[in-house]
Amino acid sequence: IIIQTLILAVICEIPNLSPWFILFSTIPLFFTGGFMALLAAVLCYINDITTTENRGTRIAIFYAVTALGMFLASLSSSHALRILGYFVMYLTASCCLIMVWLIILLFIEESVPNPETDVSKRIYS
Repeated sequence: IIIQTLILAVICEIPNLSPWFILFSTIPLFFTGGFMALLAAVLCYINDITTTENRGTRIAIFYAVTALGMFLASLSSSHALRILGYFVMYLTASCCLIMVWLIILLFIEESVPNPETDVSKRIYS
């Protein structure tokens, strides 16, 4: 998704370019699965870290926050696009996605430990 928004930012800065070039930005989504793969990964992570008693509540909170974010984005995006333009919008989206990726990489622990890569769990004989 990060690569897609960066490609869109570059495409929007090239003057007189055919809109068909926007299709190039969807190529990374073919290989990664896009939003559906991200949604599946988040739901799997919620499933791994919660108990059966509070899993439904956590998934409901996730869906509520996602729906609220989509609602607020649909209300504010047209105004921001008119003020800032396509390039700044796609660049802002790319920066936000990179920041989120770094936060996940640095602060979210693996939910299922892997004995082959987890040095603290290895048993040496």
